[in-house]
Amino acid sequence: MLTDTSRKVTRTYPYAVLLIVFVASRFVVYELGVRFDASPMYWFFQILDPVHLQTKLWQSIFYLHSQPPGFNFLIGLTLNSTPGVESLAFRTAYLLTGLFMVLGFFFILEKLRISRYVSVPLAIFFMISPPVILFENWLFYTYPTTLLLLAAAIFLYLYFERHTWTPLALFFITLGAIIIMRSLFTAVWFVIIFIGVLLHDRKNIRTIVVCALPPLLVIACLHVKNQFIFQQPTLSSWLGMNLMKMVSTVPQEKIDAHIELGDVSAIVRVQPFGTPEQYREFAVFDTTTGIPVLDTWYKSSGFPNYNHIGYVSVSRQYLDAARFLIPKYPAHYGLSVVKACYAYLRPSCDSIIFRGNNRERLKGWITIYQNYLLGDALKMVWQTTYTNRFGQQRVVHINLLYVFIPLLYIWCLISALRPHRARLDKAGTVFVQFVAFCIVYVTIIGNLIDVSENMRFRFLLVPFTYIVLALMLNTLIKRRQH
Repeated sequence: MLTDTSRKVTRTYPYAVLLIVFVASRFVVYELGVRFDASPMYWFFQILDPVHLQTKLWQSIFYLHSQPPGFNFLIGLTLNSTPGVESLAFRTAYLLTGLFMVLGFFFILEKLRISRYVSVPLAIFFMISPPVILFENWLFYTYPTTLLLLAAAIFLYLYFERHTWTPLALFFITLGAIIIMRSLFTAVWFVIIFIGVLLHDRKNIRTIVVCALPPLLVIACLHVKNQFIFQQPTLSSWLGMNLMKMVSTVPQEKIDAHIELGDVSAIVRVQPFGTPEQYREFAVFDTTTGIPVLDTWYKSSGFPNYNHIGYVSVSRQYLDAARFLIPKYPAHYGLSVVKACYAYLRPSCDSIIFRGNNRERLKGWITIYQNYLLGDALKMVWQTTYTNRFGQQRVVHINLLYVFIPLLYIWCLISALRPHRARLDKAGTVFVQFVAFCIVYVTIIGNLIDVSENMRFRFLLVPFTYIVLALMLNTLIKRRQH
């Protein structure tokens, strides 16, 4: 019979193992030459000029229209609080993010009663997989948003397990943080989840409303602010530019014909996310507002400042053109959606995202992972190329993810609708339904509005994918034993 001490050791032993493996793996990764890449801070579209974030943080965040303010605020806060050692601060924060993600991943597997013969190997493989290592060493909002999604799911499980208000409040606060961090997630996403929680726990409607209201009010205030200042009710002014990429498959001669007829602006001849000079005949870029983050054409690093006030008009014109062209050419839009889904199912460590030294340092492990575990070696069986309207050549080939990911997603949806098949209790049922909703939301919305680095969208769901895999394996094992 186990004593209290032995039970405690039994519970904590796997966490100690995971901690040791995490530290050892990160040491090996460092020895291989992988270093934290903070360069996106200087040239990524989504990040404001670091000079503005250092000198006028609050003003820059208030007048930020191109992105939700969360990630830029965190960068500005780090730059101002750790001058001279900001790279070390970012590196430490992302390492802790990775550690919390691994421990949280294993924690929820324990709660779901997954066999440790399944959960421990999966947690270890998850932590050492190339996508996790590469995103952990890359200054972008993808990695922290992934942790927030996992944390939200855990808080939701804990609420339905314990029925106390603290995890519920943390759940809604985390949802709000995700929306403020990543434009893919919107207030509509929040409200749908809020309604779902109400339907699952009608006896505690007042508690649920009280916990959900504060983050929802913050989100609403940001929308009102953007509408009042920029006549742009969303948290990102880029929807038009993103949607315009979805009609890049429409032949140029058809585009030209509609321009001649006045159906769309000639701005559609310019590839989205162009430079201020390319848009001068379509939008005013010479207006001086007195706000550096809205007036500056280029960042101090020499890259375009896509938060310039002129880009609000640019994106609006693209949005009008996309609204006309998508219904007019649904087949071409559908082709772009297919391309988006193809990119979505590419490995998350694809070279289209990671092209620097870190990928080169992990080349051997990435080759094994991508070519043989994920099946990219199948490109030797079939591969083709195509050239888009802007003369960019793209390679198309197949891999095992095209079967594996849909299979897991379908199994997750079935488990969400028929939880008894996976032998889930109330908390487990709500957890899986939340996971299934996030999978459906990210997959559909992400692939309908953008086409480029869609595999980066799917990384947000990677912990959920591993959890679904663990549930499926656990269910199959139990059925076989039965």
